[in-house]
Amino acid sequence: MPVEVMLNTENMNAELREYQRIKKLSEFDLDYTDLHEYLKNYVELAAKIAGTPISIINLIDNLIQWSVSTKNSPIEQRPREESACTYTIETEDYLEIPRMDLESRFKNKPYVKTEGGFKYYLGIPLTLNSGENIGSICVLNTKETSISNDTIYHLKLIAGEIVQKLEMKKKIRDLDFSLVEAVKIKNQVAHDIRGPINGIVGLSEMMKNKEIPEDELIPYIELIHNSGKGLMELTSDILDLDIERQLNSTTYNLEELGDHLLRLYKPGADLKNINLQVKHDSATARQRFSKKKLLSIIGNLISNAIKFTGEAGTIKVLLDIDDKQQNKLLLISVSDNGKGLPHSIIDIISNECRSTLGTLGEKGFGLGLKLVDEMVSSRNGKMKITSARSLGTEINISIPLN
Repeated sequence: MPVEVMLNTENMNAELREYQRIKKLSEFDLDYTDLHEYLKNYVELAAKIAGTPISIINLIDNLIQWSVSTKNSPIEQRPREESACTYTIETEDYLEIPRMDLESRFKNKPYVKTEGGFKYYLGIPLTLNSGENIGSICVLNTKETSISNDTIYHLKLIAGEIVQKLEMKKKIRDLDFSLVEAVKIKNQVAHDIRGPINGIVGLSEMMKNKEIPEDELIPYIELIHNSGKGLMELTSDILDLDIERQLNSTTYNLEELGDHLLRLYKPGADLKNINLQVKHDSATARQRFSKKKLLSIIGNLISNAIKFTGEAGTIKVLLDIDDKQQNKLLLISVSDNGKGLPHSIIDIISNECRSTLGTLGEKGFGLGLKLVDEMVSSRNGKMKITSARSLGTEINISIPLN
């Protein structure tokens, strides 16, 4: 086989593996704003075991590394190409770098070259049962450090526990979505049986008030009355179940979704002095809808827009609900004034993976739009891309809400 063909095959296989990896991460449908509270005990334990001042859990998507650290702070992020852990997820065991300040890959990174920067790094991949590395847990020190095999073994145990906890979070989230669907069915059933039950109770009340010999009818009427009343109480109990928590845990309104997007992606936009705007229609701002996959869908679009928009550019995110038709639609628009996408990329986005370079030479992983297209389709939605070179890109998505 010619060398060129072998290299192309290897590149294709690598891209397919990377796409499968970020797809697996997207299936967790994580809200990164709540991960610090959820995982902070693990980073504190890892730092204590390793004897280092800092430990970090990193979840790495196609463009961004999301971090939970020992610092008592909200979720942090950095471009993936700036991360040491992007190399860790390419390993099967662990990655140890005794002197980051002497390695060409890291010595010029801000977290290494500044005064008091890191010298020592050890990263353990977070490996799913299916084999994909969705991130890592790492320990760092500002001085040379020696970590024993026993300590590495215990850090691997912590990595396994983190994966199990994320898997459990996913199962609970899926259960919550199923529960909300079950609640909808329960409400419909309860309302359907209220009518006949009201009739039974009303009839028995009427018959009780009539002058009918008790020895003939009262025992039967009492039975009907008590049975009907018991069924009414049962359906009232069903309908009065506290479902507020389940509904709030699985739904957003436009205002909540917009706030989450700004909290997650404004820091990355600010790094490039990009004006990120998120606006929603005030008339439909309070309507609730399923949050399933929305942060992943819109987040990938915003990440790509940040990547392909130059310094001092603008990204606009518009959120709306079309409730004028019988079938409501969630409408999402993400536009930028960046470098734009070639039509060839747009034409093949649903079929192949492509990789390009961003405005600052960032390493391009070229998988975000393909993943978005697949997630939108899974919610029976549609995506349209409009782009022109040097004029920017606009992506419009519509997702049915019924």
